[in-house]
Amino acid sequence: MTIKELVKKEPHGTIAKAYKFAETAHKQQKRKTGEPYFVHPLATADILNQWHLDEATIVGGLLHDTVEDTNVKLADITREFGDQVAFLVAGVTKLGRIKYRGTEAEAKAELREEALRRFQALPIGERLRLALSMLVKAPDGKPRDR
Repeated sequence: MTIKELVKKEPHGTIAKAYKFAETAHKQQKRKTGEPYFVHPLATADILNQWHLDEATIVGGLLHDTVEDTNVKLADITREFGDQVAFLVAGVTKLGRIKYRGTEAEAKAELREEALRRFQALPIGERLRLALSMLVKAPDGKPRDR
């Protein structure tokens, strides 16, 4: 079942609430391809749902870029969706800000260590979605943007 199907099945549930919240937050944003930006968090949440992860993680997938890319504050996420979802969203935001110094080998080692320390399904789902989107060609035959 896709996230859109879940939203139709349970229109008053937490996933539906997060879907509407994220869609509204990203409403004015477009990808380089011209697609609505919301296709990215929706695809991330679909991957997490396919992995049969818990509701908080799926909700976090829908909301993961709202704090970083919109006017939404982490306090808004906490108020609307609770501490657990806010923790996941904050974790993804922080992972995106990690800077690496030193040699490439040191950076890779640091990245592996950080991934092990902060292992969360949400950032993995996001990265998988980005990797998959780069493999899929756009209708014009060019690689898709992130």
